[in-house]
Amino acid sequence: MNTEQHHPRPQGTGGPTGTPKPPKPPKVGRKDGLAPNLQNAPEDVRFGVWAWLAVSVLQLLASVVQFVSNLVDPRNLTKSSQGMLDSQTGMFASVLADRDASQIATQVNVSSLIWGIVASVVCAFLALRAGRGGPYSRMFLNVASLFMILNAVLITFTSGPEFMPVGFVLLIGVLTILSGVGAALGMWFMARPENRDWLGVPSEKEMDKYSKELDEYRAEMRRQKEEAKQQKQQQNSKNNQNNNDHTWGGH
Repeated sequence: MNTEQHHPRPQGTGGPTGTPKPPKPPKVGRKDGLAPNLQNAPEDVRFGVWAWLAVSVLQLLASVVQFVSNLVDPRNLTKSSQGMLDSQTGMFASVLADRDASQIATQVNVSSLIWGIVASVVCAFLALRAGRGGPYSRMFLNVASLFMILNAVLITFTSGPEFMPVGFVLLIGVLTILSGVGAALGMWFMARPENRDWLGVPSEKEMDKYSKELDEYRAEMRRQKEEAKQQKQQQNSKNNQNNNDHTWGGH
């Protein structure tokens, strides 16, 4: 009578060696691709997109305010540029030898403004794309939102630049805090359970099925590992027994 216990094998087990393959996680994203627009999107999705678009505008305004403040009083930026010049050595020192701190400060100010404009436009594009069901756009904005929330918290405990006019310091602080609040609202609205179907987020049933298959896969891997260990021990025991037989047979 065969008393051997048969263990259920997880889905995906196959291959010439019988090694199980890990189950594939549920696909994230709309099955029919990105929605053409937000017209039929759930209300919370539209609110989330508007919140992230508002953050893009606030960040653009903050970049403009920072640019104007450096034009009004460039001492803070000039001071940091001079410190950069003084710290350069070797090849970089020779390249920057004919440059003064005010020129570098102007270039840094302009490049910061351009970077702020580009970042705001990209975030607005990603917000619209996330609202249409783009999973990677939503993931990127969630990470950026966490950064903005942290930045908004930190700015309340830090002092402003040494030479920046107080009005500009307050305005940039307000814009930064509002950006953090808008980013948090965008994350909250987009994460509402009612948005699962529109955004293509796997259902709880699909996640439970994947979790069960993953547990079966891990159990099968542990079982095979234990079997291989037992077979190795049996083989070593058999080899030792053969060696002992040969040793006693030679006397």
